[in-house]
Amino acid sequence: MTRVRFSLVASALISISGLAAAGCGSNYSSPSPTPTTGGTTGTGTTITVPAGTNSYSPTTLNVDAGTTVVWQNKDSTAHTTTSDTAGLWNATIAPGQEFSRTFAAAGTFPYRCTLHAGMTGTVVVK
Repeated sequence: MTRVRFSLVASALISISGLAAAGCGSNYSSPSPTPTTGGTTGTGTTITVPAGTNSYSPTTLNVDAGTTVVWQNKDSTAHTTTSDTAGLWNATIAPGQEFSRTFAAAGTFPYRCTLHAGMTGTVVVK
């Protein structure tokens, strides 16, 4: 089983350190980190509900079989992650909390928030 998390704080620190180096008159430029959340499609293992949004980020997450995916709620209201396939998973995630599920087999797994119409996402397992 693989379980990996990318910290948004670590990404911010990498970006800040690159700005600090650039601001000191150095020719050094920090390579841009590859985010695992954000945008439409991502790789990694974390799906976030950003504060002030009714959306998952990324909306499509690509993972390998055996990976544990973590949904994190950074919003101030509860959200759900509910599989479109009845009975696979259904969890309510309170603000500041998370839910995780291991995807053992390959497939495409669409899901939604049952509390907010139009809030959808997909986990693609290879």
